[in-house]
Amino acid sequence: MAPTLSFKYAGTLYCTAFFIRALVMIFIIQPNGFFKQADSMDYHNCAVSIAAGNGMHRIDTQEPIFWRTPGYPPYLAFFYRMCGIKSPRFEDNTTAQKASLWVQTAFASIIPIILFFLASILTHTAAIAYILAWIGVLHPGLVLASTYLLTEGLSLIFFYLFLLCFFYALLSERKKISFISLLGAAFSLGIYTWMRPMGEFIGLLSFILLWLASYGSWTQKTARGLLFAFLFFGSLLPWYTRNYQLTGEWFFCPTIGTYLNCFSVPKILRRTLKKPIEECHKIAQINAGRATYQKRLRLRETGLHVSNNVCKEVAYPVIKNYPWFFIYDWIAENLKTTFDLYGYQLIPMINGSYWYDPIEEYLPEKITACLWNHEMPWYGRAVCWIEFIFSLLLWIGLLGGLWIFVLKAIITKKTVPPFSQSLLKVWIVSILMIGIIIGMTGGFGYARLRLPAEPLMLILSLTFWYWIYYRTYKDNNPNRSS
Repeated sequence: MAPTLSFKYAGTLYCTAFFIRALVMIFIIQPNGFFKQADSMDYHNCAVSIAAGNGMHRIDTQEPIFWRTPGYPPYLAFFYRMCGIKSPRFEDNTTAQKASLWVQTAFASIIPIILFFLASILTHTAAIAYILAWIGVLHPGLVLASTYLLTEGLSLIFFYLFLLCFFYALLSERKKISFISLLGAAFSLGIYTWMRPMGEFIGLLSFILLWLASYGSWTQKTARGLLFAFLFFGSLLPWYTRNYQLTGEWFFCPTIGTYLNCFSVPKILRRTLKKPIEECHKIAQINAGRATYQKRLRLRETGLHVSNNVCKEVAYPVIKNYPWFFIYDWIAENLKTTFDLYGYQLIPMINGSYWYDPIEEYLPEKITACLWNHEMPWYGRAVCWIEFIFSLLLWIGLLGGLWIFVLKAIITKKTVPPFSQSLLKVWIVSILMIGIIIGMTGGFGYARLRLPAEPLMLILSLTFWYWIYYRTYKDNNPNRSS
């Protein structure tokens, strides 16, 4: 039976989470304008256009916007309309931006409560659920994400709700509740995808997992998977239709072509052309601009617009000719996403480079900068060292749990005490979910991109540490029941 959370305890979690995030907002983020991050300008421009009654179109050229999905800009636009648009400049609208961030912070403070119930469903263990909830309160990645003018602050709420409903549907043997949880999973992931388009790939994996790994007959599994797919992809259909009407192409967000051309192609050209990566980045952008212009000429009399999908025509041939360079670079960036420290987000604040991303970063340099190789206030250094030690414990738990709950469980086919149910399915499905989340970040990897997977990684690791605690407790108390 899954542990329960009292209203009073939930209130304590929420208030503590909000208090910590408010302190960070008041003393660090807000006074320095650190909430403006690399992608904030895009969301600002979209929000200004929507607030001005122009929809998702550029104000200057009236061209439709395809690169950003329309989930987060309307949220910002509400505050821009409420506070009044001072000018198109980002810096002139700080009142509206700060108001949106405080509301965002208030919403994001509910995440620890969601994480409690997620851990409860996956492990049925109160200790793990409570520990995960308090980690959610203090987690530096979650704290900082709630204070940025970016999609993570809100989208993570819906992604964690999706995980909660998805695993309930996957693990439940009760038809009625499973159906309700499918609805929640599909629509939560749909809302997330309207903010973060990577949800499309997660939706596809979820359909496959529900079809193959949920309980019931094959007819029930198939019906469950198809229902989820119908609801999820149906929730995206309006934006698919809009983009098709404007371009003649079916897509939700043309992220992949631009993403590859900005991050993967320059690294390949650096090797093949023997030029600095900055120059190779310019070459890739020039090639994309030329392809865009040529397609615009072809569509001149059709009334259709050019989408960012045109970047695929530039990026794919380069990747196809040098696949091993691409695979190597992609894996290297995946490793950055996997092992990067959230504390590194403090370094750009110190450097004054928080509002743009560098073309390239290296994981060893980032970690050493956090721990000793870069000037940092004492509290920032303490956060980085605590996170580093915590990460070591996380990975010891993940590797140890992989042996105990997956490999050993497959060999012995036994339930591992003190857990009353087998965690094999939980581990395998979670690993696949973590893999697809991190696997999509091979263009430019950094810690913030693994936030959707972080709760699953923590839960898996905590199962191992709880098993260690149980074994130690049992050895020291042989006469007590488990």
